Amino acid sequence: MSEGKSHPSGAGDSSEQLITEAETLIHEAERGISHVSQMTEEFPSLLGGEDVAELLERLASADMMAQGMESKLDNVLNNLDALLSTLEAEEERAEQEEESDACTGKAKDNHAEDV
Repeated sequence: MSEGKSHPSGAGDSSEQLITEAETLIHEAERGISHVSQMTEEFPSLLGGEDVAELLERLASADMMAQGMESKLDNVLNNLDALLSTLEAEEERAEQEEESDACTGKAKDNHAEDV
């Protein structure tokens, strides 16, 4: 992809939004993991009894957030792949048109010289 090329409007916006949402999920998961880690250090008794259920719930929640984040990142990557494919196709089409125009121009110049 060459510099200075603009991307189709909307495609970049949705990708940026998905990236922002993924970053938010990552931060939430990091906070949850940090909280669980801090709690187990401060209160080792959390590793047994009723608090284990709370810890497991937090872990399950963090796992669900991570899976959601993974899905969103997959969507971002798919959108970027589609965007790159579109841009590459447009670039190839423009190059072919330039070559065609150059050939047509030379043919006209040669014809004009003959006349």
